[in-house]
Amino acid sequence: CRVAFVHPRAAGGVLLELGHSEEAEQHLRAVSDSDALVRGATVVLAKVALSRMWRARGDFEAALLVLERARRLTPAVAARSGPTTRLQSLEASILLDLAELDRAGAVIAELPVGTSRSLLEARLHLANGNPGLATKAIDDILVTRHGIRQALAVSLARLDIANAIGLPTGDLAAAVLDLAEPEGFVFAIPEAGSNVLDAVCLQARRRPQTPYLANLLITRPHAKPVGRASIEYAIDALSDRERTVLRYLVTAMTYREISDELYVSVNTVKTHVKNIIRKLHADSRADAIARARALHYL
Repeated sequence: CRVAFVHPRAAGGVLLELGHSEEAEQHLRAVSDSDALVRGATVVLAKVALSRMWRARGDFEAALLVLERARRLTPAVAARSGPTTRLQSLEASILLDLAELDRAGAVIAELPVGTSRSLLEARLHLANGNPGLATKAIDDILVTRHGIRQALAVSLARLDIANAIGLPTGDLAAAVLDLAEPEGFVFAIPEAGSNVLDAVCLQARRRPQTPYLANLLITRPHAKPVGRASIEYAIDALSDRERTVLRYLVTAMTYREISDELYVSVNTVKTHVKNIIRKLHADSRADAIARARALHYL
């Protein structure tokens, strides 16, 4: 997991895994905001990475919204492609965070059989109070060989299950470090939950300190949802002109002033505002601005 001169999306992904979220966001936004169909898969993966970041901060609605935007860029013929599987897996993870188990289960059921689906099934079983089924789902993954990233995901899942049922976690946490440190993976550990991060950090303090461990030990746990209602997140992406009008809406300018600035009629401005409110599923201009901020349009 080494940073070199690479495409901004790839660089953003690497920086995210290394735990450098602010730098990662700059690279990923540059790709995500392009929305170019010719780079559809790249844009989708950038949006998936941004969703992971916003989920970590606790911006669960924004995280789901950007996944919906990513889905609209994914061709129907690639319905079971790598990018689509990643965004569906992340959507299920966020729904599990929000304890929306039925919706999460429906998304998981649509995933192709494989590591991602098994890991999510394990989380769903844990959430439903079935650690035995969760363990079986993880055990089934190890029938075949996997790469380092997948092996790390499996180790993190085993540690999560052990935490949940009160088993010793020392050896499992050590196994996580053995896999993560050589590659520099940081973000995946708090992504697995605060209890997992605590257990891994406990082991990290017992080892000779390295730059990687120092970085891990100052990593904050990801935010947890608090008393959130079910989220309606299916929206239509705003056009470039609607984004421009939206930026004026946060000012004190009147519709007449906005129309003069954009050299269009007042009725055209009003139409754009109505479309913005409709697309963001808002109830008013103020509500649209609030939702636009959550989606990082502003």
